[in-house]
Amino acid sequence: MPNGIISLFAYLDDHDDHIIKVSVSDTGTGISPDDLPHIFERFYKADKAHATQGTGLGLAIAFEIMQRLGEKIYVESQEGKGSIFTFTLTRKPAVA
Repeated sequence: MPNGIISLFAYLDDHDDHIIKVSVSDTGTGISPDDLPHIFERFYKADKAHATQGTGLGLAIAFEIMQRLGEKIYVESQEGKGSIFTFTLTRKPAVA
């Protein structure tokens, strides 16, 4: 979306201060409710016309990495209002 805004946030989880959440939000076109359950599947492209480049692997790879690390990644989106992708990072205690 022309003149859209992309924002990056990092903050402590409300329920566990050992969890850092990192969110990337945009003011783009958003993702349809029909596409949301599939967004992290391999080769899935929400752009049915395939007008954009890409293989549909990026989010699937990110999901796999986060899962193997024991972390989470998820998306919230509304059509016409944008999306927020969030992933978690667990803080480890400092070793003295």
